[in-house]
Amino acid sequence: MKRIKLISMVVLSILVIAYLIGCDKMESDMENNNDPFTGLFSLGITDAPLAEINKAIVQFNGIEIQAASGERLTFDFETPRQIDLLALSGGGSEFLLSDQTLPAGHYNWIRLKVEAESDILDSYIELKDGSTRSLKIPSANQTGLKLVRGFEVPLGGITDLTIDFDLRKSIHNPSDLNDDYILRPTLRIVDNAEVGKIKGVIDPVLIKNPDNPACTVYIFEGPEVTPDDIDGLGAEPVTTAVVKFDVDTGEYIYRAAFLNAGEYTVALTYMAADDDPERDDEIEFDKIAQLTVSAGPATNYDFQAYRSLTFGAGYRGPNQV
Repeated sequence: MKRIKLISMVVLSILVIAYLIGCDKMESDMENNNDPFTGLFSLGITDAPLAEINKAIVQFNGIEIQAASGERLTFDFETPRQIDLLALSGGGSEFLLSDQTLPAGHYNWIRLKVEAESDILDSYIELKDGSTRSLKIPSANQTGLKLVRGFEVPLGGITDLTIDFDLRKSIHNPSDLNDDYILRPTLRIVDNAEVGKIKGVIDPVLIKNPDNPACTVYIFEGPEVTPDDIDGLGAEPVTTAVVKFDVDTGEYIYRAAFLNAGEYTVALTYMAADDDPERDDEIEFDKIAQLTVSAGPATNYDFQAYRSLTFGAGYRGPNQV
């Protein structure tokens, strides 16, 4: 009988120790975000550049996320956040949510809650002369900006997404100089674990007018695409990259980020300022090349003056770095 009692006490002690160890592990897992029922979620925002204006401010009030289970999660900012989208061009981004714990599972859509009233500088643009104009997003105050793109938050894992505002496609100049500028956002959302970037140098011989801000690289998804303007018809660029002068290196450079891995066609134009998204414009592209983008590393492609149009149209981008 004593032997049985002794064995029972040993077994009980082992169970108590195991329970305590389990509790410690659970607390540790929660501290390290290994909760088996949740995952971490981050949402950033970026922009394809636009050289014709100084700032493009959009005011965000919060985020809504719709779970496939039916639950809708709302994250309202304590104070509205005014973000200059132009400051995020060339691969920059800013978090709207960072390491937010969400229930693991599938999500159907994201809605950005924004304020863009007419004649109010909640969202606005600053022109090259320093003046400001109200930026209106039709129905944004009532419906927000909704992105219907499903994504997963894995158990104990991390989901890191970025939303790209392409202002070149989205900003519409008013016909009357006294009217608001209109932003009809062209948005795309990407998984940061699956994207790469394209960057390179422009031969100075190709820079016909160093003061021309319209020297731009258009990036089209797919190989051997015939470049076209932005008008909702034919080939549409995934994004664009304004050519800039780097004072540190003395070179003309471009950079396009947050591109899904795959095949792309890149084309150089000096007429981007004439590309109105509401009409079919005659935009000339001087150089065309084919590139492969991989997730993670940058794909380098330099536009050289000696490459003819015929050669450039079939040229495969050289190096991965």
